[in-house]
Amino acid sequence: MNTRVLRAAAVLAGVAGLAAGGVLSAYAAQPEKAPPPARRAEAAPRTFEDALLAEIRGQVGALADARSLTAARGEFDRLFDLAATRADLDKRPDVLIEAAAWRRLVGQLAALKAEDRDKALPLLLANPVTARTLAMALREEDRPADVYAVFLRLAENPRRVQDSGGLAPLVAAVCVVHDRPVFPPRRGDGLTPAQVRERERNRTANRNGPAAPRGVQPALPPAQPIDPVAVFDYLAGNAGRMVFDPRQLPTELLTYVVNTRAPIDELRWALQNYAGNRTIGRVYSTIIYDTAAFRYGREKKIWQTDGGYTLQNIRKVGGVCEEQAYFAAHCGKAIGVPTVEVSVTGPDVSHAYVGYLVRGGKGAAWDFREGRYDEYEDIRGNVTDPQTGARISHSHVGLTAGLLETPVQDRLRAVALLDVVARLREAGTATAEPATPGRNSTRRTLAGEPPANWPAPTAAGRTPDAATRNALLRMAANVSPFEARVWTEAAKLAETGALGASEKNDWCRAVMSMCGRSAPDFAMEIVAPLISGSGDAREQDRLWDWCAQQFIARPDLVARARFNQAEAWAAAKNPGKAWTILRDVAMRYPNDGTVIVDALRAAERLLADEGKPAIAAIDLYEDAFRRISKPGQLSPGFARQSNFYRVGRRLAALYEAAGQQNKAKMIMSRIEVEDE
Repeated sequence: MNTRVLRAAAVLAGVAGLAAGGVLSAYAAQPEKAPPPARRAEAAPRTFEDALLAEIRGQVGALADARSLTAARGEFDRLFDLAATRADLDKRPDVLIEAAAWRRLVGQLAALKAEDRDKALPLLLANPVTARTLAMALREEDRPADVYAVFLRLAENPRRVQDSGGLAPLVAAVCVVHDRPVFPPRRGDGLTPAQVRERERNRTANRNGPAAPRGVQPALPPAQPIDPVAVFDYLAGNAGRMVFDPRQLPTELLTYVVNTRAPIDELRWALQNYAGNRTIGRVYSTIIYDTAAFRYGREKKIWQTDGGYTLQNIRKVGGVCEEQAYFAAHCGKAIGVPTVEVSVTGPDVSHAYVGYLVRGGKGAAWDFREGRYDEYEDIRGNVTDPQTGARISHSHVGLTAGLLETPVQDRLRAVALLDVVARLREAGTATAEPATPGRNSTRRTLAGEPPANWPAPTAAGRTPDAATRNALLRMAANVSPFEARVWTEAAKLAETGALGASEKNDWCRAVMSMCGRSAPDFAMEIVAPLISGSGDAREQDRLWDWCAQQFIARPDLVARARFNQAEAWAAAKNPGKAWTILRDVAMRYPNDGTVIVDALRAAERLLADEGKPAIAAIDLYEDAFRRISKPGQLSPGFARQSNFYRVGRRLAALYEAAGQQNKAKMIMSRIEVEDE
């Protein structure tokens, strides 16, 4: 763990007691190995945690004979609640991990059809490491039935899911990524929204009519999804040739390998040509640029080739930045390197570049430099999360590099602590609700006292209040600071108004200390809700000033902080201050991302709230438009994405509304682009 992370941990811990505890059991020291089976005759447990762990394992052993998972689910809820409220979570993380993993697994299996559950359960019981890894990998967005359907396909050959193969993280990654079909690129994937709508109108309204306009392709038959079993077999079968051995990568990083959209035969070709390349991102610039597609809106050459959109054809005929990023990313996946395709919206045009994991002398890190030209250095890049499909910042992805150096037990411990926080939140919400007749009471409250024959519990009993949840999140951040969900959960807790000013300040300082420079977009994601929920507008104003100073090297984030500052004053019914700040943003940051568009729209909303006409914003739009750089020669689809076109178009509309037709025509002539 580097110095930056240690500083963040120190800010959060406050006292030495919150620092990560030592590993106290043989099982905890080697979390990759399955726990030994419980013996029939054992000595009386010495501690509450020993007794709890023994009962958890006993309940696991009983699952094989369970006729229904309903009762078992209740038992695992009870045991997890005892771990959450009464166990020493710092010194005995093994107990919490076991309780959380098996509670998750039983709950997930309960969502399956009976025949699928009957097939999966014996395999999971026989391979507890695989079972635990898979269960702990699922998120709220996942559908267990779909995840375990992929697992059962893998398990058609039981060797794939056996603990002895050391591929449990790969099993989990394939299951949570391919629970939704992953398709190869299809013609039209890179079209603008307007082009896609036109293509669909063509398809539905005039199937046998004239050909689609140039650049707009008719819909194609549905493509076949990538086969998850083939992906697993390819990576497992070539594990020794991979730059990052899939047996050594955590599930969270493997999701950025298994989410390939290229078929297996193309991956084999890439492995043959790029095996061992530890700077795979550099192949981005080896792809010939398709200038005609970019400047003149012509159909990409890649779609005119025999064989279509393949890695081999991209290397042969080239493409725009989208193809360059796709090629580099998939050559990386083919050789076992976690990679992402990053999209970014600049002041002129959208762009795509590549990110990939590298291992250096100071540990692992994501490299986002290839294809990220100077004009995009200070703008947030976006990535599709391979597990959830959500759009996240590339800084969010960059944070995951630290998971490679985080011990398995600490990663699992952080996830288990997040489960405790969620359970306490659920219990706190239920406690605050009025009693409802007929409602299942076991889901409303946490477990009570432990059995009388157990040793005394270590903790007096944790209550489902915000202070307890905050303390548990701090503990999770200390043991696994690269788990993004810990930080986002803290931000959510702040949004509810449950944290005091000092607690919010602690989290703000911690996230800035850890990744304010290395992952600034992610830091902004966490800091924004912490500040937005901090007291009145004056306090938020002060904190947004502080935030802007932290991001001084990122003008787009400074502009975003100032924009949020204006929003705070607008919410406080002080339109004068809000207008002054929005005007400043429009004047100072016309070419730093797209915040200028948001600022001008917000200014119009202020006018509307005061009952003033939109044309009152003409002066502001005129000043802003003069400061926006005009983009170079672009195809119409790209040109219409630019700040120059979007702000100019709105200014022309305002001129027309004000009866100034000549000015409107003049602006339109300046921003006019040739129709496609």
